[in-house]
Amino acid sequence: MSEYNVPSKNTVYTMKDEFQTSDLWLSAYLSINGEVIKNILKDGRRAVFIFKNTDQLSKLIVDFANDLPNTSPITFLQKIKSLKKAIDFQ
Repeated sequence: MSEYNVPSKNTVYTMKDEFQTSDLWLSAYLSINGEVIKNILKDGRRAVFIFKNTDQLSKLIVDFANDLPNTSPITFLQKIKSLKKAIDFQ
């Protein structure tokens, strides 16, 4: 049994040392900006991305929520495709 619980759709969990989200778009943005995915948990078609909880990660989440990302659309699309493939291999 995994130590993680798979959250409901797009629910975000923060713990002392980690941040969990099932939001594919946010996960792509965080990954593009240097945040490393520690693990991907899959439950059926849903996936939970787990990141190390850092101050930089918190800043990126706020930027994303405030529609401040300055990421190339092509880079973003490529990362989305990459994460979908990673989910399929889980």
